[in-house]
Amino acid sequence: MNENGAIVRTSPIFHRYVMTLLFLAFYYLSYRYPLKINSSTTSPTYTDTPFYLAAAKYVFFLMIMAATILRSSLSAGMAKRKFQEYVDFLVVLYVALFPLVASLLTGNEELFQTGIFFLAVLPLYLFDYRDIREENLRRAITCFLFICVVAEVVQLVLFGVWGRLPALAYEESFSVRFGSVWDDPNGFSFFLSFLIAYCLYGMGGTWGKGILLLSLGAMLMLTQSLTGISSTILGLFLTGWVGAIASRSPRNYRIALFISSVCILASIGVTLFLYRDSLLKELVLLKTGSIEEHLKITKHLYKADAIQFLGFSPHGLYGESGYINMVLNYGFLYMFLYIYICGKTMFRLVWLLSKRRIEKCIEIFFGFFCFLVAYCLGMFNLPLDTVFPLNLFLVIIFMITAMKIKNLETNTARTG
Repeated sequence: MNENGAIVRTSPIFHRYVMTLLFLAFYYLSYRYPLKINSSTTSPTYTDTPFYLAAAKYVFFLMIMAATILRSSLSAGMAKRKFQEYVDFLVVLYVALFPLVASLLTGNEELFQTGIFFLAVLPLYLFDYRDIREENLRRAITCFLFICVVAEVVQLVLFGVWGRLPALAYEESFSVRFGSVWDDPNGFSFFLSFLIAYCLYGMGGTWGKGILLLSLGAMLMLTQSLTGISSTILGLFLTGWVGAIASRSPRNYRIALFISSVCILASIGVTLFLYRDSLLKELVLLKTGSIEEHLKITKHLYKADAIQFLGFSPHGLYGESGYINMVLNYGFLYMFLYIYICGKTMFRLVWLLSKRRIEKCIEIFFGFFCFLVAYCLGMFNLPLDTVFPLNLFLVIIFMITAMKIKNLETNTARTG
């Protein structure tokens, strides 16, 4: 029944939509490692990704969305929205379409990647969905978690026995970075923030959980992504304390203290290890070029004028800072609205974490919050808004959180 007392027939359309998008995000890039396809400029033993493989994910995405809209138009009612929801819809539409316009104006095909996956939200606003099944989501996430660990072990064995290099790796160098199923160390380091938080707040038994957490922690270190590692650590720290304060659960307070202790000890241990074995100097030398590349885009920011800050003259450049890219290519308003979407989703997640009734699958929402914190922090130093599948996963989090809020509000109105 809805808030007016009318019987509402639920259907699995939205749930299937989310699960299909999640499958695309989880497994599309799995071709990279076995075929040695990524980037020849950063991976000497790899070849560049062919255009058809780079474009196919967007084709699949649009096909999934079109099929969902068609199916919904036949069996789901049109949504009746509040004023605030119409405002949010316009914000999402702006965030989705403005990068496409900037891409066409500048001829830079990379720019449209910032917003294209926000189109996935359109069916959510157009139709009256009522379904999201956390148990199925949990099974899908758990399955991917184990596949990630197994894939990483296989890559380590192949590297140790036959010298088979992953992407972003150089022979006879300290810089051999592992990115598991995606073969993308930078991107995967941020997704590990979700997997670690998800495992920490779920996964049952103590010993099994401990082994998984150690494995995921080692995988995070093996990415050698300084931005990803630091963002994940800060994300876990904030998630622990925000979750504990929001839920007022003694268990969550213990987890927050555990996270704080591990983060402090790990930071001290890694620093001592690098300093003792003279690896710190080598690591700094390896990262010098990367740091200089990250700073290049700031020079263009200093030279930008008011027209660019307003978003009327896209710069057409793709640098190493997501926020600076947004300002130069889409303007301050776009960056503000992008942060607004992320921030509103965070506040929704905090509200959900305070509801004890959803503890059955609460680890999913802890993972979402941790990922969002790490993602927003990482955007200062990496263009994560254009990194697939992180940009798609961000939109999936937005949709699942919005649907969960809607279901809880409907249930409250029905029982209240």
